[in-house]
Amino acid sequence: MQGDQGDNWVYRLAELPWKVSVRANIRNHIGCFFRSVIFRGDERTNLVEAHRIFSGANFLNSNQESFVEALLSYQGCEKAKREFPEFEYELKWGVNPSQEGAEPSLRDYLQVFNFRREGLERLGEPIRYLPDPAYYATTTKRNHYFFKKEEKSLVVMEGDNLYLKEKGPSLEVNLGVSGEEWVVKRKESEALATLEDVLKAVSEGKSVYQGSLHKETAERLILDIESGRFFSLALSRSGAQGNPFEHQLEVEYSGFIPGFVGLREGSEEQLVSNLVELGNEITRSYLEAKVHFDWGFKLARTRKRKLDFAVGGQQSL
Repeated sequence: MQGDQGDNWVYRLAELPWKVSVRANIRNHIGCFFRSVIFRGDERTNLVEAHRIFSGANFLNSNQESFVEALLSYQGCEKAKREFPEFEYELKWGVNPSQEGAEPSLRDYLQVFNFRREGLERLGEPIRYLPDPAYYATTTKRNHYFFKKEEKSLVVMEGDNLYLKEKGPSLEVNLGVSGEEWVVKRKESEALATLEDVLKAVSEGKSVYQGSLHKETAERLILDIESGRFFSLALSRSGAQGNPFEHQLEVEYSGFIPGFVGLREGSEEQLVSNLVELGNEITRSYLEAKVHFDWGFKLARTRKRKLDFAVGGQQSL
């Protein structure tokens, strides 16, 4: 993420007068929002309006710029902070496509999750979730899975680069939050690796090879404007050799933007509550949805790992 360099943090467009005006308008609404939450505590209108203008202008720039990054830059943050960075917190759903006609792209699936139910503001229900208009490029990788001692799993991700990811066992979440039983919490580390790093990691700890799968993923960020936390919404299509492809939707905590009056930084209870509430909104609004006229899907809560796909779905958390 780049820091604030003039108006470049909004989006990179040619210096035409109307585009300069749009940037100034966005900056004004963002500034009004942060000033209002500091002094009045419950002003969303300016942020929602800034998001609307930003999304429209960003569409003209092929959705290359991130609204979350613009907010972070406005607050003087070079990169996002994460509470409890050694852990991942996520929710999962199995995605069951309708299997009619040609399947849409993964980005087409993600466009469905716009969190702007028709008439929401008109009915007096405030908007809470803002999807980042920037779409991350779909990635394609082959993941190789190894099972290590102490129930740790090692993932070797092979795509444009090699990555090593180590995941610990799932940890109990016992914070008194309704719905927390669906939250997957575990230690996770990931790093760019060389072939030598991979061979060393695999040879240590009596790793046992479990299998591999082909995985395609597309993701975008969702901002919770009550707390300033944002979450990665990722849709993946995975398949092991000899098995059909399976689709999975994941929401994972990614970080927070400082300056939101509702944020209790460092509160694991609030973090988990925010994640569960976002999950409830997804289940309520998109349990059964259409991507386009000929293709739809249904969601079903799950705690299934990608490792389960690789070994035929026989292992559990």
